[in-house]
Amino acid sequence: MSCPRVFVSSTCYDLKHVRKEIRDYILDLGYEPVLSEFSDVFYQPGTTVQNSCLIEIPKCDIFVLIVGKRYGTQFPGEPLSIIHKEYIVAQNTSIPIYAFIDIDVLCDYELYIKNGRNEKCKFRCVTNVQIFRIIDEIKKAAKDNSLIPYSSTCEILQHLKKQWASLFKDFLQKQRHKIPKGIEPVHLGLEELNEKLNVIGIGSLDSTEVLKSSSILEIISNLGGTFKDNSTDYLINFKGTNINIGKDVLKILDEELKSARNLQV
Repeated sequence: MSCPRVFVSSTCYDLKHVRKEIRDYILDLGYEPVLSEFSDVFYQPGTTVQNSCLIEIPKCDIFVLIVGKRYGTQFPGEPLSIIHKEYIVAQNTSIPIYAFIDIDVLCDYELYIKNGRNEKCKFRCVTNVQIFRIIDEIKKAAKDNSLIPYSSTCEILQHLKKQWASLFKDFLQKQRHKIPKGIEPVHLGLEELNEKLNVIGIGSLDSTEVLKSSSILEIISNLGGTFKDNSTDYLINFKGTNINIGKDVLKILDEELKSARNLQV
């Protein structure tokens, strides 16, 4: 059975305990963690270890970035660090990114900004100001630009728990509001409209109801039903039955109603 693959990017030696706790949490969820020190990355023959990590990122479903107190080892042949390169690849891959920053590093970054990006400031913990470049890139990104401060691994895990639960809920809601098979717009007459209404549980209409109503919700109201706007859908109570209908579906049905009404005239 397939499961989400989660790439964890950070400097290793200073954050090895943080990385281990995050890996254990990912495993507990039934997901597949991808951390280089646990041989989760396929080291392709003929390329470097660092390039193998970059190649692995597009094969993952989620990217977790931990910005700690160290900028990290320089990527071979480039001025950027390995985690900086990994972040750029993740952005270009368009997978969800969850970025966290050590709260002490964030304080140094705010001091850096407050002093006009003066790199000669006496920082609390940052020794390489290149780390501020990653922070700048995250904050200015067109998407996934949240940067969550943390002072303990527990705070990282709590945030991931809430965010991934919301991600799953969003998926379920989108699945629920997909247009059911048989509801696609074809602009036919009353008989075809009634077939669609039967699919979602409203039942058939007669020509009188079609001619005097301008929308499906108006018809439901005229026939003694009620409805409640739930932002992305309507909760409809009709003939003692509760029905959730997405707004996209109702829009299509209203077009079919208009088409059927024109044919009745």
